[in-house]
Amino acid sequence: MVCRRCVVGIVNKFLALSINQYQIIKKMCLNLNSLCFNLLFFLTSASFIFGQTDFLSSLVYDATKTYEEGDSVIPSVDLSDQIYTARKSVPLDTPPVDSSGEISNTDYWATSSDYTTDLATENSSALSDVPDDAIVDTQQVENLGTPTEDTGDTVDDNSSSNSNPARLIGVNVRGTIGTGDDKRIMGFRLNGSADVLLRGVGPALADYGLDISTLLPDPQLTLFKYLNESDPSQGSETVTSGDNDNYTSNSNAVSINNVRESLSLVISANPLQAMSMPNLSAGFYTSQVEDVSARTGIGWAGVDLADPNSTSSSFLHVSARGIVQTTEYMFGGFEIKGEGTRKLFLRGRGPSLSEFGVPGVMPDPILKLFKYDNEPGGTSTQIAENDDHGSDANSSSIQSFSTSLYGWPSLNSKDPGLVLELGEGYYTLQLISDSSDNDGVGWIGVDDVTGL
Repeated sequence: MVCRRCVVGIVNKFLALSINQYQIIKKMCLNLNSLCFNLLFFLTSASFIFGQTDFLSSLVYDATKTYEEGDSVIPSVDLSDQIYTARKSVPLDTPPVDSSGEISNTDYWATSSDYTTDLATENSSALSDVPDDAIVDTQQVENLGTPTEDTGDTVDDNSSSNSNPARLIGVNVRGTIGTGDDKRIMGFRLNGSADVLLRGVGPALADYGLDISTLLPDPQLTLFKYLNESDPSQGSETVTSGDNDNYTSNSNAVSINNVRESLSLVISANPLQAMSMPNLSAGFYTSQVEDVSARTGIGWAGVDLADPNSTSSSFLHVSARGIVQTTEYMFGGFEIKGEGTRKLFLRGRGPSLSEFGVPGVMPDPILKLFKYDNEPGGTSTQIAENDDHGSDANSSSIQSFSTSLYGWPSLNSKDPGLVLELGEGYYTLQLISDSSDNDGVGWIGVDDVTGL
């Protein structure tokens, strides 16, 4: 059986294949465009492990097997140029072609080109972290927020009788990922032990309309934990259980994929995607995403509670840093689940980043907050905006929180900030450059300051 998504551009990396094998792979890639990374990964791996005959035989339809949606087969070794893909789970003895070689059982099987069209239509609006009126949905956040310095180890409930209090359960960031200081660095703080799904995505974004040549080719994850969660300046240590290059190498890959498919925002999976699901204790962490070969491109990073229905833990802080341009805003999505509201401190940093030694900062960032009307990827409504935090009605609280949480430098007068009570839903926080003169490095932070 063969999995789904591949990309034509990667074919050139496998020229060592025999001509026959290469032509088969190339045809599959051209038929499925960027919707089948897993297909290319499987085929190229199989071609090195097996001989050519075994390689082709492994792809031939087997009436004694069941096939799942996205699995691809060939009718026979002699018909290796005819590729069929399962539309859904296929029962035993349900072949893709009849005795004359014509496609049959079309409820279950499709030609590669038909399957591509179906899948593209299905996913055309599945990933849209940018509300309708945003310019370009490419650059998101890199270091998303800072939790409170002295928050307890249990979820702060707005009501002592509420068994399902509102809580921050996930965050994601999409944008250009570079090398060194410009790799995607997502900070997050947990207030209780939990299994956490970490993701670094590159090639799979082609399934949602992005040009494959612009994407991060092969993301990898590295996880660190600060030695003192209230004072990150004391340094950090690696947490190897969170590290990953290609997620299929994980011993718990099946569990990881099941959790991925259960989340509100489902991102396609392929073997080049980095994912891990470590069990983490309360503390302050950074999940870092970069290309395994130090290449650059647009990528997506996510940090989610594996069990969003559990009330034993939540995120108190998320933050991210990255390049912001007029054509590539910074977007950070986050989700609140449960009854009641949370008091969140939202802010962007531009000029004040220079106090951390960051070069090329944004001179005057703008912050906007949107809430999706239903599920992420649909329509959204802007609910708040700020340019200079001093103009906000909560300016004194904003300035106080900016220094009290971790002793970090205060916000610059040109840094935006908001303090809001937010209820259940999926939100997108945007850091915006309104002119090319305002392009530069920016940072977004989200902190749960309920009760402070």
